[in-house]
Amino acid sequence: MRTLIKQYLNAFIKNNLPENSSLFAENFHADFSTIGGVNGRSELRKLSTAGRFEIRYNIVSNEINYDVMGNEITILNCFHFFVNRNGNEYYPLILGGKYKFFIKNNQIEEILFDLEGEMGNTYLAKTNWNYHLVTETRTQKRVYLEDTEAHYLTEQEEIKDVVYRLMLITDTQQCNLLKKYATDNAVVILSDTTYPEQYGPAANERGIQLEQFIAINKQMEDQNHHSLKIIDIRISDEKAYVRAEMFEPAKMGYKHFDVLSVYKPYYNESWQIEMEKKEGRWKVSSMKNQPISKFQQITYTTLEI
Repeated sequence: MRTLIKQYLNAFIKNNLPENSSLFAENFHADFSTIGGVNGRSELRKLSTAGRFEIRYNIVSNEINYDVMGNEITILNCFHFFVNRNGNEYYPLILGGKYKFFIKNNQIEEILFDLEGEMGNTYLAKTNWNYHLVTETRTQKRVYLEDTEAHYLTEQEEIKDVVYRLMLITDTQQCNLLKKYATDNAVVILSDTTYPEQYGPAANERGIQLEQFIAINKQMEDQNHHSLKIIDIRISDEKAYVRAEMFEPAKMGYKHFDVLSVYKPYYNESWQIEMEKKEGRWKVSSMKNQPISKFQQITYTTLEI
């Protein structure tokens, strides 16, 4: 992750953005689904996360980098954790979504943010920080992927980037870009899940078309937001195999952590992704989803998964 962006995320979670105003250009602008517009360094206080939280940290994934018209662009998924402690129990406020950063001359010129997942004491965010929550803003998207060319140093780097771009397209429903990152007959197989009830019996047998999956998936889950940890990439001639796990803390099924799980991201889906090399480009040909349920220990203030 770019140092500049890590500095922003740490300043945001620690509630000291005004003290880090040098990260931002003088004509800085932001548009957050949670709090609206921010114009200039003098309005950084609008991004306050004031409150007495014993623990604050971020978890970052799905980082995509490219250039557009002289701007360096970074899109990523980030979950912000604000945690209060009561004895051995830890009560989190979790806010997650997509960031898009515009960077020029090593300063942040613009930030766009869409809140896509929330859990815990959202009443605090609404009353103390004047936040608009997911139900209020789910149709007002800001973060989209441009149709740009990318240059890679290694095949592993390209494969990882293609997977992250495809997951972003899935969340934003930019099906006009699908052919660039997926084969024409790409399918999604939803074995051993409850999804076949919505998608039909073909979903866990031969699979359904990727475009159909994208259309129905977003209708089913407003908070669905494909944050992945890529576990393994294997390349064999013109085929590649990617194993990934999806991180969804807003679906833990309960409203608190304990001392053993407060720093453990929760993973609830495993993805087996197959890719093919077509005319020199790696493209996704199939994705197989299976349910899991596990936590993984972390120790960092800002973690890239």
